Amino acid sequence: PAGNFVQGFDTLRLLNLEDNHIVSWDEMVKLSYLRSLEQLHLNKNKIKHVRYPSNLPSSGSLGDVAVPAFEKLQVLLLGSNEIEDFPSVDSLNLFPSLMDVRISDNPIADPAKGGAPRFVLVARLGNVKILNGSEVIAVSLGALQHICSNTLHP
Repeated sequence: PAGNFVQGFDTLRLLNLEDNHIVSWDEMVKLSYLRSLEQLHLNKNKIKHVRYPSNLPSSGSLGDVAVPAFEKLQVLLLGSNEIEDFPSVDSLNLFPSLMDVRISDNPIADPAKGGAPRFVLVARLGNVKILNGSEVIAVSLGALQHICSNTLHP
């Protein structure tokens, strides 16, 4: 199946498609068959929606073993696009290895334009370790309540 979409890039680890006037995420789904792809840079495009690929033919099976789409993708840079919906943010949780996401300069990440503040994005992106270039620090609800309680009632 990899041959049906992209040939000759079996060891490609980083692909930079920044500032290429890409409008549709559907075009990026073809890249899900790049088995070694770890970083995909899509900043400064015109992408409005992101969806994890589903119903791909054979899901890029190798032999009898089905391999998930974007299996090794760890970094997805989507800054300065036109993403404005929570389903796009939520779909990032389905990428099996994704740890570093940039969605800054998108309507969804701009509270001044009706988007969500950082803490909401962090809460929705459970596996992400770096959001918009800053490390995400995991804090339990109990610890957060303790911090707030001590701040409000010293």
